[in-house]
Amino acid sequence: MKFTTIFIALAAAATVSAARVDTNAYRMARGLPPNPPTQRSTPALAAKRGTPSGVPVGQCKPALQSCAVNSECCADICLLGLCL
Repeated sequence: MKFTTIFIALAAAATVSAARVDTNAYRMARGLPPNPPTQRSTPALAAKRGTPSGVPVGQCKPALQSCAVNSECCADICLLGLCL
């Protein structure tokens, strides 16, 4: 039982000491040059690029065609579901 407890304690200590990060401060204290910079992506760079909608830009419905919003009409007026 004692051997198992000592073995687990030594294994835990070795794991903790091996997990130490070698920062530039530690490297310079030992006389080594700093690590090269690492490139980390930002959320904006990792985001998916936008895709255009299914409606081409610049095409509009002529007068008296059915519409849902003002931007579908050439005159930009949608009243009661018809372009004016």
